[in-house]
Amino acid sequence: MRLKKNHFVSQLAASVVAVSLALGLAGCGGGGATDSLVQNAGQALYTTSSATLSMNVGDTQSFQVGGGGGGSKFTSYSVTSSDSSIAAVSMNGNSFTITGKAAGAVVVAVKDSAGAEVDIKVTVGATTSLTLLAPASVSTAVGASNSYTISGGAKPYTVVSSNVGVVSASVSADGNSVNLNSLAAGGAQIIVFDAKGASVNLNAVVTAPASPVVALYTTAPGYISLSTNGVIPVYQIGGGTPPYTVNVSAPDIISIGNSGNNFTVTGKSVGFGMVTIRDAVGGLASVSVSVVSGQVSIPFYTTAPGSVVINQSSSATYTIAGGTPPYTAVSSNQSVTGLNMQNGALTVTALNSGSANISLRDAVGATTSFSVTVPASPTSTSVALYSTAPSNVVLQTATTSTFNVAGGTGPYSANSSNPNVAVASLNGQVLSIKGIGVGTATVAISDTLGANISVNVSVTNPSTQVVALYTTAPSSIVAKVGSTYTYSVAGGTAPYTAVSSNTAVSTTSILGSTLTINGVAAGTANVVVTDATGKNLTIAVTAQ
Repeated sequence: MRLKKNHFVSQLAASVVAVSLALGLAGCGGGGATDSLVQNAGQALYTTSSATLSMNVGDTQSFQVGGGGGGSKFTSYSVTSSDSSIAAVSMNGNSFTITGKAAGAVVVAVKDSAGAEVDIKVTVGATTSLTLLAPASVSTAVGASNSYTISGGAKPYTVVSSNVGVVSASVSADGNSVNLNSLAAGGAQIIVFDAKGASVNLNAVVTAPASPVVALYTTAPGYISLSTNGVIPVYQIGGGTPPYTVNVSAPDIISIGNSGNNFTVTGKSVGFGMVTIRDAVGGLASVSVSVVSGQVSIPFYTTAPGSVVINQSSSATYTIAGGTPPYTAVSSNQSVTGLNMQNGALTVTALNSGSANISLRDAVGATTSFSVTVPASPTSTSVALYSTAPSNVVLQTATTSTFNVAGGTGPYSANSSNPNVAVASLNGQVLSIKGIGVGTATVAISDTLGANISVNVSVTNPSTQVVALYTTAPSSIVAKVGSTYTYSVAGGTAPYTAVSSNTAVSTTSILGSTLTINGVAAGTANVVVTDATGKNLTIAVTAQ
């Protein structure tokens, strides 16, 4: 009887110690989490996590903990983070979670009531931008199914189709790809959203297998910005029914050269005009052209070095900017590298060992390139000091441009050779250059080991530039009856107005720079957006 009583007292004491320890730990804060009593499995303290862990900002991972207790029948577990602003932790029974909060490194400590401890080294990387590994536009046949990988951003992802009668879209069961099913001939815009509202778009065109006819098209973008003494771009025309004719609405501002399937656009004077392309049966394509004075302020460039090494199954992202958007990127060896470009960010994915050359082009024909090597086995290389600023920057007085500085060995410093013309400042890895007065200056950037690079800065007086009226809405949309669609309007001269040619089919309104289009009943209508000077653009609406 005495033995049983002593055993009961021992168990009770162990429980009291465990509860006391739990209450003490719960009050520590600093990334700690509450703990609870669980039955001891009679093993050394362990977790299902590896000793080192990598995760992105916004990611949450869960693990189990067991064993420990120093031989007691009961024990309690707790988990703490060395910096909860980088990685937050919580405990629930014998389960704990780690959530990435900000880029950095921490140590997560898992302990039992007997004092045993297991440490996990956690590295939290910055969240990458939402990316859809697919071209900006895809063409498929009726009945085809395609899947494209989603990465970056914040999970979970969602996807919508602007025309579910043409293309149905869904996120895969594992949440890492989007599945598209082509149902009928037509077009649809596929939009993928992440949990924070970031989005990427994919234009899908579905063709009927029985019809080989390709609609009239041009390689020119929907909007072109030219300078009066800049590069003269050359574009191609295809599809439809030849021969083609090309006309311009403002010949005093824009001149056109047309030869067969090619045409050129030349800026003659500052202003705005519209280029229209027609085929032999009335097919129509149009391009808005804005001509500005002077040269393009920033030359076409990429932050990618001349040659890069990327390990298999890894990706590297570089900025493409300057020149005249939109940009295109082509790999000379698609079995080695995959490319995806969204909003000026080019992601290069290493698929197989080998080499490839990446060719980049802007809308007016400016080009640059870099080479990629994918080794057969992983390698590590140091990165030289670099900046996303081009070698020559043109600013106007009282304006500021920002760039990134990386590579080399931080911290970094930046100095201007002529503060009366331009001043430079660094905040961590962000370089700011501000135009002060007309003239030239050189900004020198250095790292802590003395490596340096320079940026030539030219500051001019402000000049008036004409930006054509435009909207984020495509030239034609399919609206579902009862649904509402919103787009942005900019350029031209505010305020803007919007009217529908058939309010029984589609109604429209505009508030500030936000355009709203509503599907009312099946049919067609044209929505015309006009600015204060009478410039206008038309959006064809098909409601169904």
